Amino acid sequence: MKKYFQEIKNLSRKLKIFLLVSFDIFFVIISSYLAQSLSLSYFPPYGRVLFLYALTATFFLVLIFKLNNNYNYINRFFDLKSSIKILMSVLLVSFILYIVGLIFELRFFSLGFIISQNSIYFIFSFLFRIYIKFEYYKSSLSSENTNNCLIFGAGRDGLFLSNILSAEKKNIVGFVDEDKSKIGQNVNDIKIYSIFDIKKIITRHKIDECFFCAPSATSFKKKEIFSVFKKLNLNFSTRTIKNFIPEKNILNKFDLKKNKLYKNERLANKFFDKVIFITGAGGSIGQELFFQLYQQEPKMIVAIDNSEYNLSKLKRLVTNFKQDRLKIKLLNVCDLEALKNLFKQENPDFVFHAAAYKHVDIVEENPYFAAKNNILGVLNILEASLKYNVKNFVFISTDKAVNPINIMGMTKKCGEILTKYYASLSSDKQNFSCVRFGNVIGSSGSFVEILKEQVLSGGPITITDKEASRYFMTISDAVNLVIQVPYLKERGNTFVLKMDNPINIFDMVVKFLDENNLKILDEKNPSGNIRIEYTGLRPGEKLHEELFQHNNVTKTSNSLILVEKNNFNITESFLIKFKDDLSRSIKSEDKLLFKETLSSFLNHEK
Repeated sequence: MKKYFQEIKNLSRKLKIFLLVSFDIFFVIISSYLAQSLSLSYFPPYGRVLFLYALTATFFLVLIFKLNNNYNYINRFFDLKSSIKILMSVLLVSFILYIVGLIFELRFFSLGFIISQNSIYFIFSFLFRIYIKFEYYKSSLSSENTNNCLIFGAGRDGLFLSNILSAEKKNIVGFVDEDKSKIGQNVNDIKIYSIFDIKKIITRHKIDECFFCAPSATSFKKKEIFSVFKKLNLNFSTRTIKNFIPEKNILNKFDLKKNKLYKNERLANKFFDKVIFITGAGGSIGQELFFQLYQQEPKMIVAIDNSEYNLSKLKRLVTNFKQDRLKIKLLNVCDLEALKNLFKQENPDFVFHAAAYKHVDIVEENPYFAAKNNILGVLNILEASLKYNVKNFVFISTDKAVNPINIMGMTKKCGEILTKYYASLSSDKQNFSCVRFGNVIGSSGSFVEILKEQVLSGGPITITDKEASRYFMTISDAVNLVIQVPYLKERGNTFVLKMDNPINIFDMVVKFLDENNLKILDEKNPSGNIRIEYTGLRPGEKLHEELFQHNNVTKTSNSLILVEKNNFNITESFLIKFKDDLSRSIKSEDKLLFKETLSSFLNHEK
């Protein structure tokens, strides 16, 4: 019995209510039969007329109980107040049944039978709820590992925190609140107590700790509350909600194992004693490239970024690395002369170009500055790589470059075309290629990171459209494939990482919340924890992303990497004109010239 009770205890609130309603229906059927048997002094067959009465009584009882919120009184908190409320509901049902009997003159709808049946039902219902309360009490006493706790604050943050603590198998004895209108109520299956009841609760339930979750309280009020708990020698925690969501819960679905290299025989000695440049090294993908390539024992890794903050973060992360094998360079890829000097000094064997402005909405609002970095910066890197005989150049592209409708996607598509052009100029000993993939979980500004922040702040979670879908891959898996691209020998072409099927964003959010014991708050579920808001597609945003520009896609020696053959053919004169027109449009912020220049370049082969 104890095992079954524990399983029932772990059910969701909806299933518990369903079981409670089922037992109530069963009690109505049994009490109807027993009332008939008592009136006849023997046990007759269960007839159709009696079944009609039981069905009618069940309908009105469940309806009245639902309207009267009787099923919100969870049984472990069943007390005199809730039993009186149930009794009043039963009396109301009895009155309705009596009126029905008067109107339709049906058998078994006499006042005496109704009183007898409902009295028997109330006894069954009362004893059943008392039994459940007793089992809850025994369970809390017998559990050796139970950590009994209180939550101060029965507001939104407190309810949110109760879900997190429940998922961690903590036994939440109750909420404590100073709002008199809340005291005595049950929310999230948990009773709200007055602060004056604390001493009694601590003694009765052997409370181990209390969590303060009332962010709106003034510092004076906090000190006053802390002093109350301090006098009772209770462990009182003032940490934020964020501290209660374990990393393993947040990333249940998404395994981000930072700095881990997935061992692959293909990479053995490929980067040993080589000089590697990584642009955008302070970003999420750049950092992962740095960590994975460092483990291949290169001669030198030069981390290039124009963000001092990002480079300082990277430098702190690599304090235990061999400092003679790495260099941190604060440099803008738009500065061609500085790039050439660095290439000349270090003579790199590999260049991984990850530097880019990639947030669609920001790039859309700042097109000129973004294009300067994402297009002219790529041209500079390509020119320096060609001039100083870089053996392998890899341009990091995105699925938004496929049939682009936003500035970010257009700039990345330009990067793919330019890489193809410079590959045609390079010698047989040089290999210039692109690699394209979708969203990487764990990168700065990625959907999962935003989702995590929104959940930690209590919501709302913003989704553009319920039908929107995206491709996803963990950042470590993506980078592990990227560093294999230089050895697949497809000069000028675009490698595409296999990312399985696109994932519906809404389904992803629902699964994420379920795994973290959270529920959506909406009209259908007013007791949920967190709201979802649909914002609509932003300018330049697609409902569904694509990975392939056309069907000219073939397999490679690596089953997880495909290659798309590029057929871009641009001339030197066309490129010079494009560069001049783009530079002039950026400098003058000429919107018409900017759009015409990009459109002309992207549609050159169409």
